[in-house]
Amino acid sequence: MVQNNLPIRFKSIHVINEGVVFHYSWPFVSLLLSKKIKSRIHLHGDEKEEIQKYIPKEIIPREFGGDLINYNDNDWLTKEVDKFYDGFLKMMKTFFS
Repeated sequence: MVQNNLPIRFKSIHVINEGVVFHYSWPFVSLLLSKKIKSRIHLHGDEKEEIQKYIPKEIIPREFGGDLINYNDNDWLTKEVDKFYDGFLKMMKTFFS
């Protein structure tokens, strides 16, 4: 019923660290979903290794057990500039010398 009203298609939905409210509401929400949609929803809880069976570790953020660097820090730009700063200075010195 609900899935026929959404103009999107899901290959799968992975829920990590779901809360207590989710566990109590999931049985009621799942009644509104088809068997096909329910089979595409995966609940992982706090098992970080479990999600790596479905999603490559390279694209999972580090806080969930993956290798992806989180760029939501306030100083992410500073970190990225620092990586290239020394090389940039050498290039500028040779260019202007």
